[in-house]
Amino acid sequence: MTQGNAPSVRIQIQGAGPAVVLLHGSPTTADVLAPVAEALAGKCRTFLVTTPGYGGTERLPAGATLLEGIEAIEQALLAAGVTEASFVGFSGGSWRALALAVRGKIRPLRLALVGAFASLPEAQRAGFRALGASLPQTGFTAAQLAPLMLSPRSLAARPEEALARYGRVLAETSLDVIGAELVAFANAPDVEPDLAGLRLPLLCRVGALDGSTPVPQSQSLAAIIADTKLEIVPDCGHDLFFEDPEATVASICGFLLA
Repeated sequence: MTQGNAPSVRIQIQGAGPAVVLLHGSPTTADVLAPVAEALAGKCRTFLVTTPGYGGTERLPAGATLLEGIEAIEQALLAAGVTEASFVGFSGGSWRALALAVRGKIRPLRLALVGAFASLPEAQRAGFRALGASLPQTGFTAAQLAPLMLSPRSLAARPEEALARYGRVLAETSLDVIGAELVAFANAPDVEPDLAGLRLPLLCRVGALDGSTPVPQSQSLAAIIADTKLEIVPDCGHDLFFEDPEATVASICGFLLA
């Protein structure tokens, strides 16, 4: 495994073959997508991105927009020699994947998105704005995060494992970074109006009980991009890499390698 590093972006590179870029969400880290990178490494060259402020990378200046973060990721990928790629995005990483695809500086081949969104309703923007502004002062615990990520069934069945998972997530990234990113998402432009020009295969996989990026947000993407495979996973919430990991990794890999 090699690494491509810029001050605000880290890229773990492994394997050989067609390029696949993997983008984590917020507040999850790149580790969530590591099983996908490992599964693909024998047939693809994977670029597992750690976004600004995560995993010890430098955060962007205060008030930086998501598009500034996209530019930093794009520049790091181009410097690593990526000119065309398939993109895998989880949660907020799905917005980043769509934004990179629309920009087109790296030619998009396929998009595999889990818990995806291209736009946010105003009520959700207001919630992100309020939570992001308050996090550094009020704090945030794994017990608060877990119900946002999992279905009640999964949380009840595996409470200790869930709390340990999200405790690690919150320990690895400062609440200042997470809060600023939530505010940036609240202020980010919708990419949905620009998606009609994309002509590529899209996989949208979402939990039927996902309250963070509900099913209608994936359905909206499927309505815009004609070549879409929409998978709705019963009895699961947002974090399909916890609740349905083997099937989710297999679905992504099967789609990208088709």
